[in-house]
Amino acid sequence: MNHLFSRSGLARVEYKVVERVRKLCLRLGSFADTGDPVNLNDAFASLATDVASAIFHEEPSNFLEDPRFNAAW
Repeated sequence: MNHLFSRSGLARVEYKVVERVRKLCLRLGSFADTGDPVNLNDAFASLATDVASAIFHEEPSNFLEDPRFNAAW
């Protein structure tokens, strides 16, 4: 696991993190026009889950795509 947290290890997975952060930003931006509240706890939990699953399992969980950020999970 140490290799993942090395400078080169982080550089190899940085794009996966950036992709998911951008997706979260787009999702949060879509709420701005509606006036609907956003549960940031669920939003950031979804971000963390999607990043971890993309890095460790090579398959994202796609919680960020869920309309309610997979609040039931």
